[in-house]
Amino acid sequence: MNYLATLPPKKRFYAALVCLPLMYIIMKGTVLGLTWANTHGDIPTVLLVGAVAIGATVKMQRIAAAIVSFFAPSL
Repeated sequence: MNYLATLPPKKRFYAALVCLPLMYIIMKGTVLGLTWANTHGDIPTVLLVGAVAIGATVKMQRIAAAIVSFFAPSL
């Protein structure tokens, strides 16, 4: 569950810093996606947007660690 605890200390620190803006981006994307899906009135589209948002939130720590690894591979 806590993926950041398995990382080395320096990478863990940077990944934790990336998690906050990543959470904002996920939530903002969810709001925009659900607003768009609601205007079209299609239930499967709303469910798909919700499932993607839940999946991104669940994997947020791994996404943050991947972003840190991409920009600083030597950590």
